[in-house]
Amino acid sequence: MESNFFRSLASELGPALSGVRVEKVFRPAEQVFTFRLGLSGQRRYLLFRHGRDQAALFFSQEKPDNPERPDGRSMWLRKHLSGRRLFDHVADWPGRRLAWALSGQGESYFILDLREGPFIAETLEAGFGKEPEWPDFGAVCDDPDVWRNHPQISPLLRKAMESADPAEALKLYERVSQGTANRFFVYLSESGTGQALVWERPARAGERMQIAESALEAAALAGQSAVFGRVRHEAASDDAGALKARRKRVKRALAKVDEEEQRMRDLVACRDKALAVQSALSRVGSGDRLGEVAGQGPDGRDMVVELDSRLTVVENMQRLYRLAAKGERGLTHAVARRKELQAEYQALVEGRWTPPETQAPPPRIKSKRNLAIKDKAFARFVSSDGFTLLRGKNAKANAKLLREAAAPFDLWFHAQDGPGSHVLLKRDHGGQEPPEATIEEAAALAGLKSWQAQEAKARIMCALVRDVKPLKGAPAGTVRVDKIFRALVVDLDPELEQRLAVREA
Repeated sequence: MESNFFRSLASELGPALSGVRVEKVFRPAEQVFTFRLGLSGQRRYLLFRHGRDQAALFFSQEKPDNPERPDGRSMWLRKHLSGRRLFDHVADWPGRRLAWALSGQGESYFILDLREGPFIAETLEAGFGKEPEWPDFGAVCDDPDVWRNHPQISPLLRKAMESADPAEALKLYERVSQGTANRFFVYLSESGTGQALVWERPARAGERMQIAESALEAAALAGQSAVFGRVRHEAASDDAGALKARRKRVKRALAKVDEEEQRMRDLVACRDKALAVQSALSRVGSGDRLGEVAGQGPDGRDMVVELDSRLTVVENMQRLYRLAAKGERGLTHAVARRKELQAEYQALVEGRWTPPETQAPPPRIKSKRNLAIKDKAFARFVSSDGFTLLRGKNAKANAKLLREAAAPFDLWFHAQDGPGSHVLLKRDHGGQEPPEATIEEAAALAGLKSWQAQEAKARIMCALVRDVKPLKGAPAGTVRVDKIFRALVVDLDPELEQRLAVREA
């Protein structure tokens, strides 16, 4: 985050949080924190990402999914922050740090440092919050390392000045140094990264520019992908690690099955020995206790079978038959187990594997909502743009779809004026805008499983999940829609389901 934009953001965010109580702290991903505030609506959560790249700080109505267990850092912050109020903010904006005095016994400060993260200090260091000196324009132009002693003259600001003619560069420098920006320029790339500035620059290839009337609005536009994208990336990394570990476990299990199968085959071979002993009973006493006996195997060849001299000849024969029967039973199980493991390993290699319902989820699955997406009660699809689409298979599944698999910012689709399945378009965060093709595909999937399925076109309504409420006491899947996001009329292609369906392993 550019320091001069942070200057404007701190001037708005500091007073906005004055007197506000911190209720709880979460850490959904490395370098990402969620602070639940004693506010409501659009300012329910303060989302914060620190680090050298893609730092973000903004209010949000939604929070990212959290791990099943909080880590030590978030627990420590909960212990020292929960229930305390923020007062008297102080901004060290050239260093991109913002501090508030904390309520409670003793003097202490809560500090958000965009480089190092959140922490609590007993005092603020000397010079914290002191306004920086601005060198004259000529010195800035002549010294490429001026930012080392004057961090507010950021590389982005210098680059903007260098690309302008001297008169315009001087105006830009004076305007930025005064800190009186009232319009903010947000540049969003196709990859999802965002950059907020207090001056306008030419948009790069693949970028689109939006103008915000406040620094808080601009920070939210630029920060959505930095926070939610980081959480999504870490969850995907964890899933990939879990799949790799699972592959290793399956390979080890296959090696053990090899050993067990060979042991069972050795036991099955005891049947030939038992037959040889049985053929010798006409020549030896059945009650004799011998160390070995000669007889004929099933193919007529002569065999010498070692016996347990503590048992009679008949008892040795019976023991060999029992071992052979045990081997046959075990071999059947070993072959079936090998087949299961080979199929699972192939699914893991091809990326089709999902945990069976009876199996505990991998230890680092990021949220229960992610698990619900793979529930067999839902038909799963992937849009042509890569978005996950879920459709309930029956009334109970429709209710479960909203209850367990939906986030407040997901999009919900249903046929107008009649019965039909619920369809969910999953989004990573509220600022993510699905392409029109994906929206039309989701609407068509709703139409193909509705009273309009036999028509050429279908009328479909779309709403945010937060505006769709189950009706208490009504049949499963019956809802009330408080606000329709948009209405669509879409073509129904019967082959769409087959094209977009996720193939189950």
